[in-house]
Amino acid sequence: EAAPEAPAAAAEQDGEEWRFPWLYHERQVGALCAVHSLNNLLQGPYFDEGGLREVTRELDQAEREITEGHGLDEGNARTDGYFNVQVMQVVLERVGFEMRPFRADSADPADETAFILNRRMHWFTVLKVRGQWFDLNSRLSYPQMYQVQQMRDQLSGFMSAGWTVFVVRG
Repeated sequence: EAAPEAPAAAAEQDGEEWRFPWLYHERQVGALCAVHSLNNLLQGPYFDEGGLREVTRELDQAEREITEGHGLDEGNARTDGYFNVQVMQVVLERVGFEMRPFRADSADPADETAFILNRRMHWFTVLKVRGQWFDLNSRLSYPQMYQVQQMRDQLSGFMSAGWTVFVVRG
């Protein structure tokens, strides 16, 4: 699944990577977008694949005990590094955050501070930093800054395109 591309004008600017030197943005490595999304959300290299795999093992074990081993396929992660929503939620809960599905009809996204989006096994973060919104998709070369209405429009577009949007609070 190709990531949404930044507008051509923004992508063509010289030195775009230096535009926000204070903004942490991990780039995509393998299928570790869940790790990148979490680190981009928290603005630092706090998580790695090993930590998410440990949570996966715990969840898989608990599910095996409940189901007596029936109905489990790949468990909560794939061998290539993709982690499912339960892993993301548990990891965030352990550091004091809550990740829940966002309902656009019930709240103005501008009142929030962070979103994690998922579709077809790709995760990424949209985050408010210093009063500005940023798309921190690890598949983008550089963070994409949005004004408030642009962010609303982007989230609406992502939801229309089948992305699941989670609000992160904490």
